[in-house]
Amino acid sequence: GSGRVVRLAARWPALVVALALLAGVARAQPAVAEAEREFRRGYQALQAGDCVEALVHYRRSLALAPRPRTQFNIAACQEELGQLAEAVDGYRAFLAQAEARDAAIVAKARARLDALRPRLRGRVTLESDPPGAAVQVDGERGPRGVTPLTLALEPGGHVVRIGAGDAAVERAVEVIADGVTALRVELPRPAVIAVAVEPGDAQIVLDGGAPVRGRLEAAVAPGRHLITLGRPG
Repeated sequence: GSGRVVRLAARWPALVVALALLAGVARAQPAVAEAEREFRRGYQALQAGDCVEALVHYRRSLALAPRPRTQFNIAACQEELGQLAEAVDGYRAFLAQAEARDAAIVAKARARLDALRPRLRGRVTLESDPPGAAVQVDGERGPRGVTPLTLALEPGGHVVRIGAGDAAVERAVEVIADGVTALRVELPRPAVIAVAVEPGDAQIVLDGGAPVRGRLEAAVAPGRHLITLGRPG
């Protein structure tokens, strides 16, 4: 309803401030003048409770005269309309373009992003060859599960560790709000060590493990290993 949209305008005074700031420049360039008119139409639509119409005019204004504060208004309308993924992208675009005079609005955009991120987790699908590898995220101590696995993570950068020990691989992934990111990794294949000794009662110890008599065959991770041979007693 209209009351809800008007409260949005009160919550973000940038909707009014940006309108005033456009006024002085409009007479100089036709495109800027038309951008101001579109901005005013957007503001009027917002005051009338029509956020959809406001968004149309704000987008036209932005296309004619790209301004960070117009981008902020677009993101605010998108959030109000429930277009949360688009709003997150819009707030980020504003932050990337913001000017020194926008410091107060920068704080508002960051606050809105903090509020929206938990509601807009993206999905990450993880596969490995071979499958069945443990998955850890951002240095967590315990695994989230084993591959193949789909995780819901907050938007932004994450580090995913797949596998265990020397056979594990780490990859950086960028999670998109309300989107899907796919990651597939090839894991080092385990090597096989086979040792046979004479006489048959001789002991074989691999990497300090339990002694085995006569013959040892074991799957090990690629890399260096210590084999100790000896006689019992």
